Amino acid sequence: MEFLKYAVPILVGALIGYCTNYIAIKMLFRPKNPVKIGSVKLPFTPGIIPKNQPRIAKAVGEAVGEKLFTSDDIKDVLQSEEMKSNITGSLMGLVTTDRTIEEILKGNMGDEKYGEVIDKVYDTVCDKIEEGIKEADIASIIKDAGKDAILEKVQGTMLAMFVNEDLIMSIMEPLKKAIDKYIDEHGEEKIIPIVSKEIESIEKKTPDEMLESVGISTDMIEGAITEIYDGFVNDKADEIIKKINISAIVEQKLNDMDVEEVEELVMSVMKNELQAVINLGALIGAVIGIINIFF
Repeated sequence: MEFLKYAVPILVGALIGYCTNYIAIKMLFRPKNPVKIGSVKLPFTPGIIPKNQPRIAKAVGEAVGEKLFTSDDIKDVLQSEEMKSNITGSLMGLVTTDRTIEEILKGNMGDEKYGEVIDKVYDTVCDKIEEGIKEADIASIIKDAGKDAILEKVQGTMLAMFVNEDLIMSIMEPLKKAIDKYIDEHGEEKIIPIVSKEIESIEKKTPDEMLESVGISTDMIEGAITEIYDGFVNDKADEIIKKINISAIVEQKLNDMDVEEVEELVMSVMKNELQAVINLGALIGAVIGIINIFF
């Protein structure tokens, strides 16, 4: 009996301290909704976090956006050699791949879409070439060049007495019309095989082979990528980062989280610490029980 006289206050104090802290921690997240008896809402309902979630989300968002992850931090990351190397390496991987341009495009858009795109390319390139030929007025160039060539050939000969400019033009003008008509009627059918052959040749090349065929080396490409990236970060990064409202994004994310998700997140980080608080409550309760025994 003497033992119980001392043990009971200590155990009761420890139990009260443990339960008090356990309930206090649970009240951070529970209950999720107000609890009412009739029309009277019980105090401390809902829990602290559900009740203040918008205010907490706003405070955390401001702390993250203004103190922990600022625009300057983002720019420093973008300007770091590691990030620059990663970006350049990723883009160079697209250039130095062993896959052909046809394989790359089919892999990204599928065979059917790729066929549609290639047909569109054929049509566009052929139309542009045909338009260019017409705008260049090749028939007129041939007519004028032919006239000058004939006049030069007959100059100083007896034919010069009979072959004058008017006579030559009377021959060259119908020739010009015939050339224009031929281009209109047969230009596309002559252009398509040439364009088709050239596009097929490009399709079978890897990206770096295609670029090297026009005198662009991989070193030049890598240098250009680095220069473009540096220019973008220096000139545009500030403008883009200012449009990224980090505080608002964090706030919205936290507001969108369910209370259970918030609890799980907090517990995953602070489970041991919160359990230590509960245990501390038991210890303090036990100490208070001991004090009550002797005082």
